[in-house]
Amino acid sequence: MEPTAVDLGLLVLRLGVGLPFALHGFQKLFGWFGGGGLSRTAGWFASLGFGRGRAAALLAGASEIVGGIGLALGLLTPLAAAAVVGTMTTAAFVNNAEAGFWSVAKGWELNGYLIVVAAALAVAGPGALALDAVLELPLRLGVPLDGVVGAGAVLLGAFGGWLRWITRTRTGTGGHGRGHGVRRAGDVVTGPFARVPAAHRRAVQHASTAVAVGLLVAITVLGLPLRTDAAPLGLVSLQLAASPDVAARMLDSWASVVRSRVLWTHGLDLVLPFAYALAVGTAATRAAARVASVGPSAQIAAGAVLVAAFADQVENVAMGLTILGVPSWGSVLVTLASATIKFATLAVAIGALGVTLQRARHDSGVDDGVGAGDAGPGA
Repeated sequence: MEPTAVDLGLLVLRLGVGLPFALHGFQKLFGWFGGGGLSRTAGWFASLGFGRGRAAALLAGASEIVGGIGLALGLLTPLAAAAVVGTMTTAAFVNNAEAGFWSVAKGWELNGYLIVVAAALAVAGPGALALDAVLELPLRLGVPLDGVVGAGAVLLGAFGGWLRWITRTRTGTGGHGRGHGVRRAGDVVTGPFARVPAAHRRAVQHASTAVAVGLLVAITVLGLPLRTDAAPLGLVSLQLAASPDVAARMLDSWASVVRSRVLWTHGLDLVLPFAYALAVGTAATRAAARVASVGPSAQIAAGAVLVAAFADQVENVAMGLTILGVPSWGSVLVTLASATIKFATLAVAIGALGVTLQRARHDSGVDDGVGAGDAGPGA
């Protein structure tokens, strides 16, 4: 098929966005084109709270090079777009979010534009003038490299970028609690979710909990007609299908049900991990900010729920491929493995959160003034 004007436009867009993006990666890792190189970039990341900074610098630089070149060449475009989206999501949160949207005020406007462009290319596809098309990779891999696959890759990239931001470890030194001139050891918050502003943790916890509960109710109600003899647990049954044949029987059993229910239920399930991760993580962080005796349980709760949420999104993408296409061993096994990890780590997270809250209640002798304000560094 002859390339069209749309294909040419997509090529110009990919080259215009991908190549400069890759050059930023060469600046970070090798100091080319006026960049700071790995050592200076690592120091900059360390100043932002990414440990010693070296691992963060390597990850950011590699993501920019691989994502930028992949986007420019149109090679495995969904993965390249996911790398761009993940990197820019982290950049938007870490470096620009506090300044607002507009780039004139050092806001996240440019990050947002790049995320939108990468997402659009992932969904629309790179066009005929791309290695994906030239090498016939969708046919060879047996997986489309646009549409829902592109959208799923972008969602995973955004989730990974958010995860990288929220898991920074920053230890505050100084500042004052509410009504106190000196912080106690229990007021110092490090680890996942500590970057949620202290003044907002209570509101974030309550709001995310309400959203998570609302989503669970909506998913349950929408999924009631999906409970058939072949799928007794409704859509959840598909998470536990052990083979393509079993998954196919479940899909066939929903033939008489309005298909939109399956898609709506699955769509809501894509949002749910963000809600329950915030609910559990901020609850554990607030408890750790109030008292010193919670021990490592708060860190375990926050870390485990992040693993569960990530596994949940991997499972959602794999299950989405099964719902929209023909069930394959790859999608079924990835769904089953991810679901198993999700349920196991979520149980650990909830158990650790329960221990954290119980210890916090027993340590009620600690001044409640600090706890009420959730004062703590990382705000």
